[in-house]
Amino acid sequence: MVTLQSSDTTKMMTQVVRLVHLGLLEEVFATSGVVGPDGACESITSSQFEVVRYVDRHERPTIKEVALGLGMSSAAATKAVKGLSEERRVPLVRRARGSDRRTVRLTTTAAGHEIVRTVREAFTARLDDVFALMGDDEREALAQGLRGFLQAALTQPGECDAACLRCGIDHSDNCVVYLAEQRVCGEVVRERQC
Repeated sequence: MVTLQSSDTTKMMTQVVRLVHLGLLEEVFATSGVVGPDGACESITSSQFEVVRYVDRHERPTIKEVALGLGMSSAAATKAVKGLSEERRVPLVRRARGSDRRTVRLTTTAAGHEIVRTVREAFTARLDDVFALMGDDEREALAQGLRGFLQAALTQPGECDAACLRCGIDHSDNCVVYLAEQRVCGEVVRERQC
């Protein structure tokens, strides 16, 4: 049996993160887009997708809530929302009904909701293709290792929130992030979408 040194594990983890984020996820974004009324396709970047998904998964958030939830400045969130609404042929987010000028609340358009669904399904399919190339024992070992890593890494409520907000998967009571948040907070955490 081969024992991995800490530096080897760190290197592999870095490679996995880069592959998933800069490789597989960007590959999905390159093939996902919104077709306008003129038939032209507008692409979406990963940072734009984060904003659209956040708005889609939360009940009428404000720009400030988007900024806080995604760890960005209010100016960056405002710019992102403008780029996803006013500057697109097919807007992905819009001002929610009942918003006033002082507190603008956001919601996704039908196209915004669809791009969230499309990207999620395409990314899941891409990962399923990778997992299909692995043996059952390898998949189980990976799942156990990732579960253990997340349990060890999530030690602060803010870390749990950040992982949860960017997950994109519906809440489940056996979600490792949800369970870590319960452990960290020492109480049962409100049910929410992870």
